[in-house]
Amino acid sequence: SSFGNNPNRSEIMHMGTTHVAVGFNDLSVLLAAKLAPHPEGEFVGGPLRFVGLEMSAYSVAKTKIIAQLLATGSVPPAVIVQCWLSSTWTRDAVAAFKRAAGQVLAEDRSLLRKGNEEVRSYVSTWVAAEPKSGNYGRSSWFSLQVEDTYR
Repeated sequence: SSFGNNPNRSEIMHMGTTHVAVGFNDLSVLLAAKLAPHPEGEFVGGPLRFVGLEMSAYSVAKTKIIAQLLATGSVPPAVIVQCWLSSTWTRDAVAAFKRAAGQVLAEDRSLLRKGNEEVRSYVSTWVAAEPKSGNYGRSSWFSLQVEDTYR
């Protein structure tokens, strides 16, 4: 699922600048953004730099994996968007997500720093977890709703 619970407004972000976002970072701000040339010229200052400060371990873990998927250059955009936004995935999306999570776990030294234990735990769990079917998810959700109704 998406990390945020409301749509982002479309920010104008100029290439060659740095955009800093604090809290509730789910990269959808980039999806909604209008990327524009730098006001002083198209190639002044290089690429756009996005810096997100986030306290949610879940959001940090998932964003690291989405960034890894984007960085590979070989994962189809439809698979990346599916991992980013959907609650049910194709087998290809599951395989790509688990592969990227394994790469993040093996290569991202920031996960070893004190204070990042919860982020590392999410990524480790996602690497090890066996996928569940859509039917399993729906029936589990439905049984919880029934339990809550009759409490």
